[in-house]
Amino acid sequence: SPVKAWENIATFRKVIQVLDETHDSLVRLGKMVKDHQLKGKRIHDANLVAVMHTHGLVHLKTWNPKDFAPFSEVLLV
Repeated sequence: SPVKAWENIATFRKVIQVLDETHDSLVRLGKMVKDHQLKGKRIHDANLVAVMHTHGLVHLKTWNPKDFAPFSEVLLV
């Protein structure tokens, strides 16, 4: 239900830090899209990496390491 979904979001926000997209992360994303010839869902993955890198984060825990393998900016956990 929408109420339960909102409760889940509120709980999640208590244990994570939300990083903002910035001008620098969008510039980095554009370079990644061009360099890796990305399209579709791959751009979402690249955006995550670009925002992480802009904020100085390098470790990414994922169940889908293949999705992030092309990006040397992150260390997969």
